[in-house]
Amino acid sequence: MTVNEKIVENVIRREGERFVVELSTCSKYGITRETLADWRGAIATVEDVRRLTREEATTFYLAWIDKHRISEIGDAVLRDLVFDAAVNHGPARGVRWLQRALNVEDDGIIGEETLGALAAADARKVYVGVLKRRIMFYGRIVSADPRQAIYIEGWLNRAAEFIR
Repeated sequence: MTVNEKIVENVIRREGERFVVELSTCSKYGITRETLADWRGAIATVEDVRRLTREEATTFYLAWIDKHRISEIGDAVLRDLVFDAAVNHGPARGVRWLQRALNVEDDGIIGEETLGALAAADARKVYVGVLKRRIMFYGRIVSADPRQAIYIEGWLNRAAEFIR
């Protein structure tokens, strides 16, 4: 199993196989109807999401990790954290946290500046910086809307997997 396959397996395990309906969308394996439609290049129905297979989810995520250049993060542990954050919070936000930890422009897109800074950085310090931003984000969500506190235990459990 490649590093990226293991990272994808980790995300699928964290997201779970269950079909979830929330507010105006639905998801399975962490893949929303909108994201599935974009991936397939066609309208995706709620039933399409419900029938999404683990195999297609794995194929999707392996392409997605390359599309957003997360696969170019050399340190596998940092790559796992950034990928999980990008899946859970959106690719732009996950990449911005990486960029802020690197002190480069935070445009949400991994480019040559980000990769160059990453090559020169201490991966452990960057890792801690990304994880810190992710946990602080959870706090901002709950501060902005205290009703979201019902989710904090699950969010922090997910983040705790990355505390090494």
